[in-house]
Amino acid sequence: MQLLLIAGIGSDHIDLKAAAAAGSIIAEEWNVVAIAYKAYDLEEKKVGTVGAERIRRLLLQRLKPFNCTLLYHDRLKMETKLENQTGAKFDEDLDSILSKCDIVVINMPLI
Repeated sequence: MQLLLIAGIGSDHIDLKAAAAAGSIIAEEWNVVAIAYKAYDLEEKKVGTVGAERIRRLLLQRLKPFNCTLLYHDRLKMETKLENQTGAKFDEDLDSILSKCDIVVINMPLI
């Protein structure tokens, strides 16, 4: 993991020393300019998403115009109509998605 963005307040639930030792950047605030210097284009990247049915669907719909290869993993497969609409392919093996993708978005509730 190269960059960890936290959509919330604080980073007290993350072992900052371990993340820094692993070479990860922790974005403690939404200062896009400060973190964007390591940003890469999404075009033609393999993007995987894990979990959170509604959020995943919205994410895949928004990524489609970037010409990404879109993969998803969840306990339930999307309807064929929605797969066709987003261009996303189901992968039932989580480890497979993690090894295939340039970017993995994990959409899980905290509870």
